[in-house]
Amino acid sequence: MKLKSNSTGFTSCSELRTVSATSFDNSKIKKYTSVLHRCSRLVGGTDGFVPSQTSGASVLKLGAGGVLTDLEYEVRTWLNAMLFADGELKIGFAKADATGREVLASDTLCANAKYTAIQATPWASFGKSVKRVTIAADTSRVANVNLNYWFYSCNALTSVSGMANLRGMAYMNRTFNSCSALTELDLRGMSPASL
Repeated sequence: MKLKSNSTGFTSCSELRTVSATSFDNSKIKKYTSVLHRCSRLVGGTDGFVPSQTSGASVLKLGAGGVLTDLEYEVRTWLNAMLFADGELKIGFAKADATGREVLASDTLCANAKYTAIQATPWASFGKSVKRVTIAADTSRVANVNLNYWFYSCNALTSVSGMANLRGMAYMNRTFNSCSALTELDLRGMSPASL
């Protein structure tokens, strides 16, 4: 792939999650090239790096701090998320049973991504509809969970169950920011040691 100095590359690819490569030379790309603007779901396969709105071409690389993924060596872990019309959001490895329920949003979420914006979550467009969150027991298999922005601005959220299922949590940046209806959070069984 050749990118010119005025290139916009993957700009506004809001559904892009993976750019796979086995090697890539970004040395000839100008620093100011805006190649990843509004790619909030793109996650690098080495350390869960997610580009910010101002990330330049220097993050087009393999390894730590890069968005490229060598699929043979990736460490990303994907969870399923499903938001129902009654306000329940279920997150886990297994897809939630939707029998007889209206689904507002359903997609995957990278458990170890260092997300930088609310737009990365499958329920972002329906954040005001999230009333209850259920985190499944099967999520305990994830060794490095980053909850960055997961429930940001979910101002109707009143309860979260299963936080203790999230073992080895690394980051919780803005996880419950602007969750004005959430008055109590049960963290029993959850160790903050890895934060």
